[in-house]
Amino acid sequence: MTILVDDGSTHNFVQPCVANFLNLSTSSIDLLQVMVGNGRVLDCSRICLQVPLYVQGNTFQVDLFILGLNSADIVLGIQWLQDLGPVLIDYTTRTMVFSYLG
Repeated sequence: MTILVDDGSTHNFVQPCVANFLNLSTSSIDLLQVMVGNGRVLDCSRICLQVPLYVQGNTFQVDLFILGLNSADIVLGIQWLQDLGPVLIDYTTRTMVFSYLG
């Protein structure tokens, strides 16, 4: 699975085919219109709440809006990053350093 960490995205997103493949439970939401990188506006009306996401030995509970993306399987945006607290990003070495649950 490909996960994109995007500090330019306000929310977390998952592709519909990934949500279906993982058999994630979904809930209806008021229509959310999302502008993506190419300038198109996509409609989102479903969300997967409190999905356990396992990344490099850590478990995160994330809400994932279902959106027809053409890139990564999951996009983690500011909605996820803010839960981490302070994050140090080194673009030279392409690393992120943060403290999560101690």
